[in-house]
Amino acid sequence: MSSSSKNFSLVPTLLLSLALGVIFGVFFLLLFNPAVKRNAAAQSGQVTTQQTSQSGQGSADGQGAAASGTPTEGSNTTQAATQTKVAARTYDYFTADTGAALYAEACQSCHMPGGKGANGGGGSYNYPALAGNAKLASAAYVQSIVLNGNGGMPGFAHYLSDEQIAKIVNYVRTELNDNADEVKASDIAPLRPPAEKELTFGESAG
Repeated sequence: MSSSSKNFSLVPTLLLSLALGVIFGVFFLLLFNPAVKRNAAAQSGQVTTQQTSQSGQGSADGQGAAASGTPTEGSNTTQAATQTKVAARTYDYFTADTGAALYAEACQSCHMPGGKGANGGGGSYNYPALAGNAKLASAAYVQSIVLNGNGGMPGFAHYLSDEQIAKIVNYVRTELNDNADEVKASDIAPLRPPAEKELTFGESAG
């Protein structure tokens, strides 16, 4: 066999070796090249930044909802608990059955029998007369005063049920005045304050 034939038979072997060399060279270049590592790290950091930004936006949205007064689950739970507490309360401080008797128990010590009122003189205290009082023509006004109080008069929402308040309101408006329309317990419930302030009896209302 001539030398030229031997040289020709070595060509495939050299080409295969060259191809393998190129493949391994590219592999090591990608694996150990610092530029490639930096690019991969930058892409990873960008993904982390986007996730953090989205998380922060979610927190900001939550804070914005709270600041705007939008009801949250916590506020709804508190409101429901307050309503349950009011519904479950037993109003047993005053035990009378009629409007006149309830007035005698809860109101008469200040506004006097027959609703004539009292004045201590010198402006030291003044319990306005309820009999012949034109303000009592408004049922909503009387209901609000009994529930929430006014000036020196404390509110009785904590101690009187809706039915008891309706009886007192009807008594002072119809028996002590000439108003014919009467209120029902269902008229009192929407006016009841969400937080009923407890009062201490025996203190001066003036």
